[in-house]
Amino acid sequence: MTQQDINGIMLKALGRSPGKTGDSLPMAGGILPRATRQVAGQDQRQPADGGRDPAGVSLLEVGKVLLLVSDESGDLGLRGSRCYIVLTLLLRSEHDARHIMDIANALSRKHFHNPLRKWNTMKGKHKNAPELLSAFLADLLPQIQQQVRFPLCAIAVIMDKMMITQQRSPKLHESPAYRMGWCYRLAFKRIGHFLQRTKLGARWIVDDNSEMLKRNLSLYLTEKVPELTGFIRRYSPPIFCSPKDQPILTLADFLAGLTRRCFESFAQSRHLHSFPFQPVWSELKKIFHTTLNLPTGQAWCWDGLLYWPVDQKDTVRSFLDCP
Repeated sequence: MTQQDINGIMLKALGRSPGKTGDSLPMAGGILPRATRQVAGQDQRQPADGGRDPAGVSLLEVGKVLLLVSDESGDLGLRGSRCYIVLTLLLRSEHDARHIMDIANALSRKHFHNPLRKWNTMKGKHKNAPELLSAFLADLLPQIQQQVRFPLCAIAVIMDKMMITQQRSPKLHESPAYRMGWCYRLAFKRIGHFLQRTKLGARWIVDDNSEMLKRNLSLYLTEKVPELTGFIRRYSPPIFCSPKDQPILTLADFLAGLTRRCFESFAQSRHLHSFPFQPVWSELKKIFHTTLNLPTGQAWCWDGLLYWPVDQKDTVRSFLDCP
């Protein structure tokens, strides 16, 4: 089979006709639109053909296109961190994202004496201070609600790696890429059905550090997941950016790391009947369970915390219900 034949097959899989000028294939950096233009001051790509992404979602319809912001926390190896987390923020727009970061940086200077940092670069004395972290969130969430007039909202998939065994799931046990794909699939199954039910679209940006996501999951998330879960894709292919160009990624990273810290603290302290990060979790879980008053006029009760393995309901329920 020639390279031209391979190209034709891949273009057909993406719903394009081979031979059209400007067609592009999935690259190591993700799926690129047919024609792109740089947005001034931002490292991201937007379709140049009338403002529509490959899913047919109009990216220029103000109020009908949300912004998804994804990052992960924890390592994918079976040793190391207790869990692996994929977190995705749901925001109304990039304007809201900039406003939220202004608020987050101002409050971070108040509580941590510096602009908000990614979780792994925060000082240990701050990461291990539940009272300080809960005070930051207690300031942040109401101010976002009041000033942005839309709550900070997210979905997180918590994969408890202690539960991954050869017997339970051979593929998850053998493949780090499969573990990442599984978490993203769970998240985007829920996001996909939410967008379909509300008739909203979404642009999706991802931390540029996600090299495995670039290599292995771009096509899977934009083509295979909708097919497997039965919804019409209404989100764009992933746009890979750095926190320097999309500062909102810093907040996504911080929240993913903080969620992992809360879960690991809970798991370690259950037998002691003590949960040091309980004040943090009481604030943090508000972003996973909230009511969204959408631009379309709809109200949606958002439930955005998922746990694997799903058969361990007692573990996740006791974590969720912890006040």
